Amino acid sequence: MQIYANNTALLTGCGFGFIGNQDPKVDNTTNITTCNSNNGGVMRPFNGAQSPYLPHQLFFMVDASDPTKINFGGEYGPSPFYFASLSMPMDARRDMFKYFRSSGKPLRSYDSIGTQPNDDSYNVPLGPIYLASNGYGQQWGEIISDDYTIRITLTGTTKPGGQPLYFVNHPSTRNVEYSFNSVPVGEKVNVSGYIQVFKTDPSILPSKIFETEASPYHQIGRLEGDGWSVNVTDTPGFFMNYGPYTTAIEAGNRTATFRLQLDNVSADNNAILAIDVFDATAGVVLATRQITRREFTTPFTYQDFSLAFVSAANHQLEFRTKWLGSSYMKQDKVIVR
Repeated sequence: MQIYANNTALLTGCGFGFIGNQDPKVDNTTNITTCNSNNGGVMRPFNGAQSPYLPHQLFFMVDASDPTKINFGGEYGPSPFYFASLSMPMDARRDMFKYFRSSGKPLRSYDSIGTQPNDDSYNVPLGPIYLASNGYGQQWGEIISDDYTIRITLTGTTKPGGQPLYFVNHPSTRNVEYSFNSVPVGEKVNVSGYIQVFKTDPSILPSKIFETEASPYHQIGRLEGDGWSVNVTDTPGFFMNYGPYTTAIEAGNRTATFRLQLDNVSADNNAILAIDVFDATAGVVLATRQITRREFTTPFTYQDFSLAFVSAANHQLEFRTKWLGSSYMKQDKVIVR
């Protein structure tokens, strides 16, 4: 029913289970589901009716060698009724999970569902449901928040032809869902797999890029090719770049990566520059660090330096680079994820 990461609940509603319907374009209280409690291993409709029904088993076990991995197995049938669709959804919190991807498809946002040819939609009492199909042959599917990723991997199924993978943007949840398609009378199917939870890799998340040479916000320095540079004739202690006062950074845990280069990386180990993230709305520095000469490994070669920070919604943010003197340096861009 629930998965926790660092004491944070990740799931909502049913959590993980089987759900089925006799009409593929209807999602209402006549659906059968494992969400109903005390049903004795039989899926029955949400509305309490005794028919249609479908026998099932579903079990979970924490992996003996990996505490972040939950093994699962499931079985349904033999089916006493014909079902137009049956699926196995993992329901995650709508306020947390923004993105999804699978083994054979790139990252997408849940908000983008409904914009591509294979997407679908239908209405429910709470509002429209949007579905993205990632097709057959997907070994795993992931639901992704800024902080945590839940991956479901299937290791086996007796369903002929395998199972298509869907991602569903529901008015109350967002999920990854393996579909068994139609279930004929008398059919019985087994499925096995595992669930993993891990920290989201920031590098896979969409980024916003602020090119330094395109910025109007500089106290010192000059345009040079693909970036903005300063040298020993400039006055130390001023910002070679600041701004852009953007409100486009979503609230939450973020990382700003400054792409920089230096001419001499070995003369001494003095502090050459300071980078920071400044919340211009609140008037506070969210993160800062000084960078010394020998933190650069190769002269005249761009290198990335990152700052982790927590952003507030609709606040104006600056990504600032203060030159401290003693060397030529150039900044290419700031990348925020």
